[in-house]
Amino acid sequence: MCGIYKYHKIIFTNFVNNVTIVSSREEVVIVGIREKLKTSQVRLVELASYLNISRPTLYRYLELYEQKEYNGIDKRCYDLFSFIDKSRNLTRPVMMDYLINKILPIEGQSESDVEIIATIRKLTLSQSILDVKKVHLIRVLCLTDKLDNAIDSLLDNARDAENKSERH
Repeated sequence: MCGIYKYHKIIFTNFVNNVTIVSSREEVVIVGIREKLKTSQVRLVELASYLNISRPTLYRYLELYEQKEYNGIDKRCYDLFSFIDKSRNLTRPVMMDYLINKILPIEGQSESDVEIIATIRKLTLSQSILDVKKVHLIRVLCLTDKLDNAIDSLLDNARDAENKSERH
């Protein structure tokens, strides 16, 4: 469970002596994983699908996590629940980014595919202006057809650069 802290000031006025006493107390409000998923608009059915488990299994894991019985939870689910639990402002994009970069497996892919995905993941974490531009280019290439006409030219330039570096 994640604690979100709210501070309340309690003001007492002593009318006899006309003295105001202000004291603060901390009230811990518990916001559970289910509530965080709901506010971030991530449905449990969808989450179960991403984790490749059934919805009832996801519910069982959630109950075990809430009861602090971590031994009965799949490691990927435990890691995800811990991330959700520790996140103060969980949004759907943050959740999807975590799933893609930390949870979803890279199974059945060639070694070069795994290398490419790992490189792209590193680029997304970089603060370098050039890396940010590379990520933007990758997104445009993958999500639109705006650069389809330029792909051949880009590949030709890349091959030319590779050939030049091999000659030297």
